Amino acid sequence: MDGDGPAIRTYRICTGSLVPCSVAAPVENGLCHVSITPAQDRILTSSYTEGHVCVYALGEDGTIGARIGHVQQVGSSINPDRQEASHAHSLFPAPDGNRIVVCDLGADTLTVYALQPDGSLCKKQVWNARPGTGPRHFEFHPNGKWGYLLTELSAEVILFAQNADGTLTECRTVSTLPAEFSGDNLAAELRLSADRRFLYVSNRGYNHVAWFAVSPEDGTLSYCGEVETAGWPRELEVSTDGAFVFVLEEPSASYAGGLEVFSADARTGALRNIGVSADIPHAQTFVYCEME
Repeated sequence: MDGDGPAIRTYRICTGSLVPCSVAAPVENGLCHVSITPAQDRILTSSYTEGHVCVYALGEDGTIGARIGHVQQVGSSINPDRQEASHAHSLFPAPDGNRIVVCDLGADTLTVYALQPDGSLCKKQVWNARPGTGPRHFEFHPNGKWGYLLTELSAEVILFAQNADGTLTECRTVSTLPAEFSGDNLAAELRLSADRRFLYVSNRGYNHVAWFAVSPEDGTLSYCGEVETAGWPRELEVSTDGAFVFVLEEPSASYAGGLEVFSADARTGALRNIGVSADIPHAQTFVYCEME
């Protein structure tokens, strides 16, 4: 929030501090996710409460320009508490920068838009999830062949093949929870390892981070193991060298919230709690960045 309403602002990272490089740009209510295109010339935003998907120009100096693209997501699904309307939870640009994928938790859809040179969005595909699954986040594999969707309400990862025309084809679904677990849970985040050999997935409620081996032949996932977290693991980031996984955790009944650091085995992908943590009450997200 900035002043009287929601806004986005850009900062320059300078010797460990943040220096504003633009005035705050007003955005739609309910902003919940921000992405930047690979060319770093567009800012993409999604609104959870109102279903807006927007594109803003981004200057080389970090200044935010006008809104140049906008679409309104619509729809609903079977969960009366979470799916009464469209909830554009997140959006992700493809590695080529020519299209974006929007995860709509409320409508149970995954929508592919072509990102036009002028910033406008052209709908290419709407994929309908199984009712009640709740698409949350998506991860493109950089090889251009596969993509992975995490569903919040059903706690599943769905593998997609990336087609030559930019559309996606559903291939296989795996659960991220053990068969014996029956408690309340909300899946939160997924991240590929630095070498793309493993996929890490977090679950809130079950309070674990699981890891899966990624088949180099077809991208299918095989469960490898899991590690318990102190709180609700909301966000994951992998260090550039792949040696560590950082887990941001929401408050729980026994934990005020904070950041935990896990080492990642280069051969097996296994995570190990190394006893490094920081208390950060009420934190919602973070970005990993290495300084030269």
